[in-house]
Amino acid sequence: MKYFDIKKTLVLFAVAMLITLFAISCTSSDDGTATTTDNTTTTTTTDATTTSGTTTDNQTSVSTPANFATILAETISPALSPTLKTSVANLDRVLIKYSTSYLHLDNSTYAVGINSTLSTYNDVFLKTFQLISQSSETCYRLDSEKHSNWSLDYNSSTMRLELNDTFGYTRDANSSYLCFVFDLTNNTMQAAKRYTFNTSSSAYAEDTSFSAKYIEYDTTNAYPKLSSTSSTITLYDSGLDVAIPTGMNPSGASMVTNTRVAWTSASATPYASHNFNSTKLYSDTHASYQAQVAAAGDNASTATAAATMLTAIETDLTAAGSSLRYTKAVYTAFRNALLKTTLTGETIVGGSVGQNTTPYVYYTNEKDAAGVMHPFMVIASYSVQDRPNRLLDVTVPPGDGTGSGYADQKVTRDALLGQFLYKIPLKDYGEVSKVGDNTMTDSAGAGKTLAADVGSTVYNVYSWTSINTVGIAVDGVEIYPLFNNVLLASVEKGEVTQSGIHVGQGMGLHWHGDGHSANGNKMNIYNLRDYTGSHPPLIGFGNDGLALYGKYESAYSTMAGYSTAIDDFGGHEHDGYNYHYHAHTMESSELQAISAYPGSATYTVAVLMKGAWAGLINDIPEFWNGDNPNTSGGQQNKYVGHKDYASYTP
Repeated sequence: MKYFDIKKTLVLFAVAMLITLFAISCTSSDDGTATTTDNTTTTTTTDATTTSGTTTDNQTSVSTPANFATILAETISPALSPTLKTSVANLDRVLIKYSTSYLHLDNSTYAVGINSTLSTYNDVFLKTFQLISQSSETCYRLDSEKHSNWSLDYNSSTMRLELNDTFGYTRDANSSYLCFVFDLTNNTMQAAKRYTFNTSSSAYAEDTSFSAKYIEYDTTNAYPKLSSTSSTITLYDSGLDVAIPTGMNPSGASMVTNTRVAWTSASATPYASHNFNSTKLYSDTHASYQAQVAAAGDNASTATAAATMLTAIETDLTAAGSSLRYTKAVYTAFRNALLKTTLTGETIVGGSVGQNTTPYVYYTNEKDAAGVMHPFMVIASYSVQDRPNRLLDVTVPPGDGTGSGYADQKVTRDALLGQFLYKIPLKDYGEVSKVGDNTMTDSAGAGKTLAADVGSTVYNVYSWTSINTVGIAVDGVEIYPLFNNVLLASVEKGEVTQSGIHVGQGMGLHWHGDGHSANGNKMNIYNLRDYTGSHPPLIGFGNDGLALYGKYESAYSTMAGYSTAIDDFGGHEHDGYNYHYHAHTMESSELQAISAYPGSATYTVAVLMKGAWAGLINDIPEFWNGDNPNTSGGQQNKYVGHKDYASYTP
């Protein structure tokens, strides 16, 4: 095994990158008012190492980010000042104004009325529509910003405008959308065409029976409708920043025109019939742990049961001469944040507004055959964002793997409900000394690194890592390495959203980058408003059991650890905080020196997790499932507390 030596391997890497550059990209700061800083001391030296770990953790105060439901209710400050649009283009976001009000969705019925309020984020999201160009047509589909799988249509009985499910799980032969044109000189809006869903082809075709009609405000019934006459309609830009930042498409790649992959009912599981939305997890769980999963989401009884179990784990570890890696406060805070997060819009195929994105989090306390304790925090997650995912904005999304090359492939723009059981080790197994200390294979030798996946022998903190998941974020979504499966930064390829997320061939959402470090829209999984404690907020966990915190900000330079350098793995320890990761930024020149990427754009890289685990994984049982970390939602073993294998008795 040869570990990273830039002088010896640069040529080899350059050849590998040129060969794989056009392969499929994926298989499976904040408000602009505060100055950010990067305290990272990441280097490209041989045998990257961690700082040494401590045996105790003294952290008592743990902050977690506000979820999107909380953000939606917040007042926008400073207040928005919408600007008049004089032209429109594909992917534009617009407010549609009549008189002094804007077209506004009823959040329950999805019917359209008018409303003048732009106070909260929810106000704006319910009024914002995205223009989607229809192939060679000169008209636009209007997708809701809050409910992005639904598009603007009308009720044929009342002629009133309303949303229709166009790309969600319930689309059927009645699914349809209008295609609009705008006369910005005469201030008119016209539904020029209508498209209906063909269930046989899973595609939309023009409804030739539809005749063009204007948008008119019906003063008698107080709603906008289709009519032969027009009301004065103007378009505005809200001013909300949802554009792809430079750091998520630094090379300025153009939007691909590949056809959108059509998901099928066979590939999607609706929330109503999902295993996590039933009694299955409870019935499959050993009696000693059932009290922790007796109810989904934020629940007082399950919280009490979890706290009792966590205390028992701490006591048992201490008696065995071992310890929790972190204080109980860290795990409790993460558990609570996960369970309080709910889906806020029609943005996930099969998802249901209001559902928990992570319905269950519980602790297990099992021993191996030798009597050694291996406690875990088990996270049952759908791996879906609680907010709009904006996959239509991705410039170069992953392809579906068909055809002779990317140009012939359909691309992924839809997110489906997943099913994952993450086991986050609670026990302190220690940290690695250098890259390569972790054995990246299972007992059958089936594990695989990103480097091995492309036949490279260059091993560093970016390539000595899993081919898919490396952790889980506080919203319940999987975290993937910074590099994709051709050893290029996903953010540099333009294959992620403005927040650093996308879907692969399986249409499962996963993180590749840190939106907070890349944009200033205040709507990421963590934001400056979340810097309320003595340390940046807790935003995730690695599969190795190491906590992940937000990046350090110069506006909060008094926070603990601010002046303690971050090592090659993206982590450090300080002030009684055991070793942990931080999101951070770095300059693209570091990555380009490693990858020899010929397109070398100059930009700031927004790193969520680099890839290589700093936590030692070799003694963690049931860690691998073939060449992936074992996060399968159907895994059955004692460490997830399965009734047929677990044996713990309080």
